[in-house]
Order: sequence, then structure tokens, then C-alpha cells
Amino acid sequence: MTIEDFNKIPPGTIFASGIVTNSSIDIYIISNRLNEPLKWIAKKGYCNDWAIYCGFPEDNIENDGNKICNKEHINKLVNCDKEMFNRYRY
Repeated sequence: MTIEDFNKIPPGTIFASGIVTNSSIDIYIISNRLNEPLKWIAKKGYCNDWAIYCGFPEDNIENDGNKICNKEHINKLVNCDKEMFNRYRY
């Protein structure tokens, strides 16, 4: 995603989502639930920033999800240009 695309998204909007596996290959968040599916969302904030949150299917990810802070995982889930990446909220 480019910063131009990002700028068109209204604040508070989920602009990307998907499912990965809780594993060392995809995104790892907890050891006692290895190889289970993880849902993730990328959401634009209200300060022209954004973040990715993930959790298990039964979780309310938008409100209670785990924030992804690993740069490699961020780029794996949302391929973004440098300027957009710099707006990521850690």
C-alpha cells in the first residue's frame, strides 16, 4: 500500500484483514495454541497513523486484539511503502 492509498482511507477504518497461522512461519503470539488460525486487521487511527491487531477467531480483535510490533510481521501482512510504514503506531 502506498501513502497515497492510505490517505484516501477515513480514520477509524479497517482497511485490510486476513487469516494466518499462529506459528513461527506466519505470526507467533502464544505457545499453547500453536498452528491455530489467527485473524488480523489493519486499522487506520485518528492521528493519520495505523496499526495491525490479531487474535483468535473468538476474540474481539478490533477492541482487544494483540498489536503486531514486529517489523517483519507488519510487512508480511500489509506490504507498504516506507512513508506509510513510518506512520505505523507501535
